[in-house]
Amino acid sequence: MRRTVNLWLFLAFVVLMVLFFCCVNISIASSMKEVKANNQEAALELADLTNEQDRLEEEEETVGTDAFVEQQARDVYDFMMPDELRFVITFPEDQTDENAPSL
Repeated sequence: MRRTVNLWLFLAFVVLMVLFFCCVNISIASSMKEVKANNQEAALELADLTNEQDRLEEEEETVGTDAFVEQQARDVYDFMMPDELRFVITFPEDQTDENAPSL
């Protein structure tokens, strides 16, 4: 005996499947947009971090030298070598006294 499926029941099932597919497809599309945006942000951050790493590697090469250490000691800590003399040059016009008469 041959069984038949009601045509309306079959069409309703197909319509429900299509609606379900559309809903899932819409959610996947919105997720894809978020993933693409995150990917672009990550690519920009990667480029920035790569540039920062290159800059730090260049700085690391110069920091390890004796010349850099000596220059930092002179600039930051005001050190000098034992056989060096310090000359301080002052200019009188820079130290004007308001009470002194001008010539």
